[in-house]
Amino acid sequence: LAACGWTGPPPATPLPVGAPRAAAYRALARPAGGAAGGSGGPVVPGIDDQTTAAPGITIRPGKLFGRGDDDEPEETLPPVALDDPMEPLDLLARASGGEVVTTDRALRDALARLGARIEIAYPSRLPYEAGTARIEVLTTRPGLTVRAPRYAARGLPPALADLRLGRVLGGRDDEGDLSLAAVLEVGAGGETGTASDLTTPASLETRLDLHDLEGQGGLDSVDLRLTVAATGAAGERRLLQEVLRDQNLGQGQEWRLRRNVDLPADATAVAVVIEELDGGRWGGRRAAVVRTSGVEAGFLPDPKALALQVPDETLLRGRTRFEVEVYDSAIARVDFLLDDRTVDSRREPPFAARIDLGRTPRRMLLTAVAYNSAGAELGRDSTVLNGGDVGLGVRIVQPTKPQGTGPVDVEAEISVPIERSLDRVLFFWNNEQVATLFSPPFRQRVMIPEDRPVGYVRVVAMLDDGALAEDVVFMNGPDAGERVDVQLVELYVVVTDRDGRPVRGLGPEEFSVREEGVPQNIATFSDAAELPLTLGMAIDSSASMFVKLPRVQRAALRFLQSTFKEQDRAFVVDFDSKPRLVRGTTNDLGRLERSINGLEASGRTALWESVVFSLVQLQGVRGRKALVVFSDGADEDDQFPFRSSLRIAREMGVPIYMILMKKEPQESAARGLLSRSFTSRAQRLAAATGARVFYAKVYDSLDEVYDEIELELRSQYLLAYYPEGRSEEGGWREVDVDLARRDLKPRTLRGYWQ
Repeated sequence: LAACGWTGPPPATPLPVGAPRAAAYRALARPAGGAAGGSGGPVVPGIDDQTTAAPGITIRPGKLFGRGDDDEPEETLPPVALDDPMEPLDLLARASGGEVVTTDRALRDALARLGARIEIAYPSRLPYEAGTARIEVLTTRPGLTVRAPRYAARGLPPALADLRLGRVLGGRDDEGDLSLAAVLEVGAGGETGTASDLTTPASLETRLDLHDLEGQGGLDSVDLRLTVAATGAAGERRLLQEVLRDQNLGQGQEWRLRRNVDLPADATAVAVVIEELDGGRWGGRRAAVVRTSGVEAGFLPDPKALALQVPDETLLRGRTRFEVEVYDSAIARVDFLLDDRTVDSRREPPFAARIDLGRTPRRMLLTAVAYNSAGAELGRDSTVLNGGDVGLGVRIVQPTKPQGTGPVDVEAEISVPIERSLDRVLFFWNNEQVATLFSPPFRQRVMIPEDRPVGYVRVVAMLDDGALAEDVVFMNGPDAGERVDVQLVELYVVVTDRDGRPVRGLGPEEFSVREEGVPQNIATFSDAAELPLTLGMAIDSSASMFVKLPRVQRAALRFLQSTFKEQDRAFVVDFDSKPRLVRGTTNDLGRLERSINGLEASGRTALWESVVFSLVQLQGVRGRKALVVFSDGADEDDQFPFRSSLRIAREMGVPIYMILMKKEPQESAARGLLSRSFTSRAQRLAAATGARVFYAKVYDSLDEVYDEIELELRSQYLLAYYPEGRSEEGGWREVDVDLARRDLKPRTLRGYWQ
């Protein structure tokens, strides 16, 4: 911190590093007898004798920190006593020329002393490669103490690169200011070195995307530092650090560099950091690893030609405007595709389109494709709309025409659960692994051999917990590019007796299924009680819930604790005026409990929008799932229509159990009034999904309500069938489930959308 020009606590004020061959530091001169300021060891390499930098202040010659010169012992930090929490703060303050304050009065005095600081500039011949050096600032006036930084470095200290490398290798999201891509091509020449230190020759290519630097001055001749490190069984190891002088970043679209490195045989990941030494900007990225044996050398993705701009809205529906940021001046046309279907085309800037997303929010893939005046594709960018927390998913988006031989660009879209992080993405040609990528864009060149052109491209994504997902596209065969889509309709059925109690122990022969009146053959039948469950918990935290919320939180926690099993997953949605995903889908019960305990009441009640938002989180989730919604029934959602929530609920086919802090309406109530009431809408929503509405005031406690829901969820049957006698036209398909026993009643989805 001191070498970067920061003053330690308080305040953390960034100070200028200065011109390429000069350094600027600030010091505080004050009479002795106050809070002691530290004076450090010497540090200005290249200054052979003491230098007068300002009237009354002298800078003494110094040596490099960490060099271990024979004539002076290397400085070491004193041990920190565990029972003295002030010691590390004192060390930081002394090293950076700051001070430690512990009272309000001391803080006011320290802030007042900032006005007494002076700036000292001196010529320095400290090279970038020198590392961190020590500095001592003295005053010739007796009775004064100088508080000044004790360390200096030219540009950024090399240790800062190591810190950034560690963060990148650890999968941190922060990748700096510069848009960096890197690929490591590992040769087929075998391993070299001793058995204890085997290495493999590799070629590292890095690229900076210069689009983000447009309009910024001083880029024609900058000094950069390249640092490369690997992690493996032996921990983190630096492979390369090099200063690149007078690099031109002021012209063109990209900057490329290639270097050879010796890759440790046990390396599991390689990180690259590039830093602008005098400007402070940097970029970091884990490098893609490409094996050159059997395939053409890998490549770095071309600089992006365009980028889609998506509105920052919770749910997107209806006519929505989308804009494109253009990076290539040759772009003459941009086509907009929704789920691979062209919906608009723009031939002049600004390339913006207003696209109809439909009445109900659903998961869609929006793609913008750029072309030049001759009709050649220049690039594309895709984004998932209303994606929700759908779990791990892989979709190959290129090649769009899976034919041909030679080098083929393969690109995949990867969706990652909110609670997890992506470990790596593997590219295969048939069973041969071509490349390993760690960060987007997930794009790789695959060589399709001319003598064996028929095969398949496979992309596999792996999470940090070992979970896998993949997608496959066939190349050059009769089924090239074809994806088999055979729809298996799954129905989760609850059977109740005349008293409404769930009934278990029935066999498949007692069930029959009809779709649009056509009898269906049940392909699979099982007791679903032990199947994994994905559960959504949507909890009303609007202002009207202020008194009731603690009671709801306690009951919801008990429900999770009693219902949740090791193979189950759940998420928590908190809603008032807007819905929020406060905990993504996870099997960590402790995280779910902390999220529920942290809810606070305020705002209005956006109930119907929150139901849809919660259902969106369950899109693409396979297997058994349910949504439990708790609300006091305040009907304040005037922005999102109930009909939209009912439609998407029917489309999604997720049982929605609604718990309302109301009394159950009496049968004697006027039917016309009831049909327009909030209660009636809640009943329609639950019935359409095969679930129920619970009125909390009918029960002695909320625990009884959750017990009934849990009993239903653990009493489900799974019936699955392949539709027979179905027309090719899409639309709503009505489904009926009947039982041989007339004293029992089945409850399930009323249908689905084809």
